[in-house]
Amino acid sequence: MKRCVVLLALLVFLAVSLGLAQTTARPSSQKPALLVKGPDDLALEKRVAELERRLDSLGLLVDIHADELGKLGGGFAQFDPASPGAFQVVSSGNGALLLIFESAAPYLDGYRASLKVGNPWNMTFKGLSVKCSWGPRQKAAENYFEWFSGLKTKTDSVSNDFAPGRWSLLDLILPATGATDFGYLMVSLTSTTVSLGVPLN
Repeated sequence: MKRCVVLLALLVFLAVSLGLAQTTARPSSQKPALLVKGPDDLALEKRVAELERRLDSLGLLVDIHADELGKLGGGFAQFDPASPGAFQVVSSGNGALLLIFESAAPYLDGYRASLKVGNPWNMTFKGLSVKCSWGPRQKAAENYFEWFSGLKTKTDSVSNDFAPGRWSLLDLILPATGATDFGYLMVSLTSTTVSLGVPLN
């Protein structure tokens, strides 16, 4: 009798052990559940990608205008040819100058933009380097960085003297520009030489 009880206990132990082994092994034969991305996850990924693209564009913008950003004061003036507004103050590196947009007219295959440069100082600016960017007016729903990167850019050297306390005319030739391509103008001025009325003794 005692031998039967021991044998029965052994069989129960083996059955329980086998059942536990099968229970433990069963999950390993199942494939892990795939993670399904919800609308919030997809929207977050799209937002991150957009922010990364804007960051790249911002880096390009900083590289293009590194000189202007390094100056004190406003490094450039921005005009809408249809409503240019009052004068703007532009740092030239040797002192701030005033800039007014006067008019624009078709010229050859583009436009000629006429501006006036005001010299409020008691010194003459001996020539200027003029950098301008222009293009169509930004649309309401248009991405700023894509629009800005599509602007045309040129740099000219102006040999004129800009006398103290006076306004002087400055013409900019903007080639290959149609009527619909000219709704924005940005101008920066750089001076390397100035002259005082009284010589240094």
